[in-house]
Amino acid sequence: MTVTVHGWAFSPYVRAVRIALNEKGVAHDHRPLSPSDLATPEGRALSPFGRIPVFQHGDVRLHETPAILRYVDGVFPGPRLHAEDPLADALSTAIISAASAYLYPTAVMGVFFNQAYVLANGGTPIDAAVAEAATAADPVLEAMDGLVAHLLAVTKGPWLHGERFGAADAVLAPMIQNLAMAEAGQALLARRPAISDWFARASRRPSLVATQAPVPNFGLPPGT
Repeated sequence: MTVTVHGWAFSPYVRAVRIALNEKGVAHDHRPLSPSDLATPEGRALSPFGRIPVFQHGDVRLHETPAILRYVDGVFPGPRLHAEDPLADALSTAIISAASAYLYPTAVMGVFFNQAYVLANGGTPIDAAVAEAATAADPVLEAMDGLVAHLLAVTKGPWLHGERFGAADAVLAPMIQNLAMAEAGQALLARRPAISDWFARASRRPSLVATQAPVPNFGLPPGT
């Protein structure tokens, strides 16, 4: 059965699923799906919440990245993406949840979008907006750094799942990579040794390199 991942290639959530599939050795198709596509009746039929990725495996269609990752791990052979140890699995789940709830809004949609995205699309970043985004992201990164350090101590690294590159690695790495594209993001990461050391390894992972994509052009925010 064909495996298909719908969504724009740069999305850290789309990349998380594709990274996980690559880690499991699962061949898959990527179908581009833009924000404007999601607003059409066809897009709404595919993604009723208007979010990506949308995952299809034969007759199975799934939304929400954590659910997709659980399905991929349970259905396909290959290295396990989720920890068997209860504490490691709980901490991994906490990182995945916190990355979506707190890191993505502040570090990606905040710092990256207001600086790196604007520059990549030919605009001029608004200094006050970048500073405000960095201020919001700072305590989130501090907390995430503590979570990463704790989990690495439990699993004894080098990855968040120990010797295996797993679901939490797949979710967190693309978001940190986006953040690192912004000068303000680099400054924030420089003060977070656990995340920085882990990401130095993760950035060279073949599954991460294979899913890299150019910054999209969805339009500049007002005032840029």
